Amino acid sequence: MIRKLFVAVCLMMGLSSSIHAQSYQSTLLKRIAQLVNPDIRIDSTVSQGYCHAGKYRGHDLVALCDAENNVLHLGLKLFNRQYDFGVNSSVLDFLERYYLELTVEKETDRNTKMADDKVFFRKGKPSDLLNITDSTAFSISTSERFYEVQWMDNSGLPLVELVFPVQYDLIYGMNQREIQNLMKCYIRQAPNVPIAKRELAGLVEEVDHIYVLSKNHYVIESLNDAVYYRKKKNEYIPLFEKQYKDYSAANLMMGVILDVDYRMVVTQSIYGLKSIQYTITLQQWLNYCRYQNLHLYFALEEEREDGLAVLVIAHSEELGYNHLLSFIIPDKFVDNRNETILKVKMTPFIPTHNIKDLYQQYSVKKKKVIE
Repeated sequence: MIRKLFVAVCLMMGLSSSIHAQSYQSTLLKRIAQLVNPDIRIDSTVSQGYCHAGKYRGHDLVALCDAENNVLHLGLKLFNRQYDFGVNSSVLDFLERYYLELTVEKETDRNTKMADDKVFFRKGKPSDLLNITDSTAFSISTSERFYEVQWMDNSGLPLVELVFPVQYDLIYGMNQREIQNLMKCYIRQAPNVPIAKRELAGLVEEVDHIYVLSKNHYVIESLNDAVYYRKKKNEYIPLFEKQYKDYSAANLMMGVILDVDYRMVVTQSIYGLKSIQYTITLQQWLNYCRYQNLHLYFALEEEREDGLAVLVIAHSEELGYNHLLSFIIPDKFVDNRNETILKVKMTPFIPTHNIKDLYQQYSVKKKKVIE
């Protein structure tokens, strides 16, 4: 899969500084590097991507840095990143980093850590990972709450089986404060360009000459991913008309209206009951969601005199979190394609098992039908 936007490419630009002289994306990475060897050196001959970073106990270390030489990942190499494993790259990073963590920890600390993290070996033990290479057969599966990883020998028999929770802070290796404070930067790094057009297979007629594509719901039926098209001759055009404001608002927030230039003034809650405010474009938000493989759901809560009160949830099935956005789409948003400002309140990184309770706080008003 695509390496997620906030874990940028490693551009070493000829630098040969040691890891201890660099900065780190998290306090955990800094601690791990110091435990491994404060003087370990990153291979500066690699211009981008995952870099060889020496060896630890005879096993290859792998690192990833950004253009400023900040360390974004450090672990014991388990995967050849030239292949697409069909899983979020942050999960692969977690496995390599956690493998390194278990290797550098004392056995008593290791056992306590694994119990606290709810990580356990169904087959094998941490030291068995030293026999795993990036050419060892590998499979990964997931349920709503846990990942299950298996490495196999040439005959297909399991060598090591590892289970860990679908928990974003564990997988990212960062605390809540670190994750939330970095989000603004991640979104602003996203390109301000329209996202790609959708495939239109599976369109179903909703009303006269208006067709709907998909309609998967999340938590409740009115919170869904439907997008709407009008059929004109033999062509399907994304619906964006003031007489269908509800459908048009859904299309806008689902990213199928390409010729708009809306601004979002975001008030984002962060750790410690605080908030930060910043301005982005709608296209930056949509591209951020695409890079993070977030699935968007839209709900119209109420029609008001000043516009439409809506909710958007960006859901990560792979990492078990949700971003919840609530805001008013101004009444004349269809006509004012290049002037509309969306004032958004965002609650980020809500664990999936908490989303139902939080959503109910925003759902006390019934949706009103737009004539």
